[in-house]
Amino acid sequence: LYRAKNECRGTIQFYAEEMNQNLLVRKKLESDLRIALSTDQLELEFQPQIDLPTGKIVGVEALLRWNHPVEGRIPPNDFIGLAEETGLIIPIGEWVIRNACAHASDWPDLKFAVNVSPIQFRSPNLVEFIRTTLADENVEPGRLEVEITEGILIQNTEETIAILTQLKDM
Repeated sequence: LYRAKNECRGTIQFYAEEMNQNLLVRKKLESDLRIALSTDQLELEFQPQIDLPTGKIVGVEALLRWNHPVEGRIPPNDFIGLAEETGLIIPIGEWVIRNACAHASDWPDLKFAVNVSPIQFRSPNLVEFIRTTLADENVEPGRLEVEITEGILIQNTEETIAILTQLKDM
């Protein structure tokens, strides 16, 4: 079913052993990702944001990294989609925001950016979670930049504008 949907809707696909192997790999990765979230395998790297005319660092962007104890470094492209499909993106995204805010004191004069997935953006408690986390970490709200994809802007526009307005007002 999933292969038919991914290939082209309305097609017929026959079972192949590779499908089962792919499913097993995916289930293992999902299990490992759940463990990673609770066992400090995730970390943030901070990429500087530079003002080109002055050459000054004006901010940092938090980038999620996964250091698997056996597989080593797993690229975000290999697990972010899975996290979105399984709903793990919500706790992972909250972990990113919480840890980025905790690190904000390392650079008190810089803004810091976090990427928010479309699924996390639509979660009902995103704004309150950000508000509480900023307060808990004693971070000025104006220092946090929430980065979203263009797709968020064209889906459910009224709801999107309402969430963006709440974040801006903060």
